[in-house]
Amino acid sequence: MVVAAKFDHGDDYLVEMIELNKNLHPYFVATQSHPEFLSRPNKPHPLFCGLIKAC
Repeated sequence: MVVAAKFDHGDDYLVEMIELNKNLHPYFVATQSHPEFLSRPNKPHPLFCGLIKAC
């Protein structure tokens, strides 16, 4: 597992995104963010592009 994004919360860090290595799973991403809010039909968020590419 790789911590792909973290948020500095004072003395602690909150994990915002994790990934598994591709040798364990072709596309495993867990996130607390909302990439759908930044996606547009003509410019999809990279997470969605990666999912389609992995398919």
